[in-house]
Amino acid sequence: MVILVGVDEAGYGPNLGPLAVAATAWSLPAAEVEQFPGPAFEGILSGCRPAAKASTLWIADSKLVYKSGKGLGLLERAVLPMAAMAHQRAEIVTSWQELLDLLSPGAAGRLAAAPWYSDLASPLPRDAQRAELEELAEQLPRQLQQRDTRIVSLETRLLTAADFNEGIRRYDNKGELLSRTSLELVRSVIDRFPTDPVIVHCDKHGGRNRYADLLQELFPDYLVEIHGESRELSRYRWGPPGCRREIRFAVGGDSFLPTALASMTAKYLRELCMAAFNAYWQRQLPGLQPTAGYPLDARRFMESINELCQQLDIEKDQLWRCR
Repeated sequence: MVILVGVDEAGYGPNLGPLAVAATAWSLPAAEVEQFPGPAFEGILSGCRPAAKASTLWIADSKLVYKSGKGLGLLERAVLPMAAMAHQRAEIVTSWQELLDLLSPGAAGRLAAAPWYSDLASPLPRDAQRAELEELAEQLPRQLQQRDTRIVSLETRLLTAADFNEGIRRYDNKGELLSRTSLELVRSVIDRFPTDPVIVHCDKHGGRNRYADLLQELFPDYLVEIHGESRELSRYRWGPPGCRREIRFAVGGDSFLPTALASMTAKYLRELCMAAFNAYWQRQLPGLQPTAGYPLDARRFMESINELCQQLDIEKDQLWRCR
């Protein structure tokens, strides 16, 4: 058996809202690693959108699954049952705080420090049907077990604007902050499987091609071997025989199913945060148009709330990311 890990982020580019990074880990036969999900998973998992009434679970890059204004249902249909399965729960979560406590312990406390994230008790799911999600959470483990496959971890890291700005002050580099956040999450996941071979798939971080020094710092017990560094793929290995670790940074890596589920999870958490963020400021300033947080529109949004921030004694560093 091999542990297959996928890592991705949502919110790297915006000035408003959090940076979310997620990792999923799967235990599966070595023969399935390079083609997962192969023909054995037909009708269960797919990277292509299935027919409307099909029971197949669609897991793909969040940019394909989620469209602004179309609701969160398709993200919830994958993320919430998979979160329950990864954490061996019989039922899906019932609230935003419960999901945060499951996927990112400690995140709820940091988020609640900002007034726009105070309503963590808001119910989930938002748009999907709970009965359908609970049926998926019940059926999928049996279907995967028949193929000797399990999802064994789903974890996230959320950096608020204040967290992000603190990271920039520390590293003075946005790409470095993303790489460190992602690889510290990887370490948290794979440390749980000390006797299993592990393969990790990551999307490239801001065009970066060289990761050996950072990997050696985070995984100091063995020499990190470079097995290629190029614009398309950077690959590294370390560890003893029988439980080797390999990590691949690839352009378009989010098309790989474990990475795609990480992309969907990170996007879902960020969208929940942005919905709360927009709702708070719209209560303060009725008629304010919501924002997705990306640079041009973020400036429009900040200009609209600048006076309110002064009245509410909210420092810009709490909500505006400096890079």
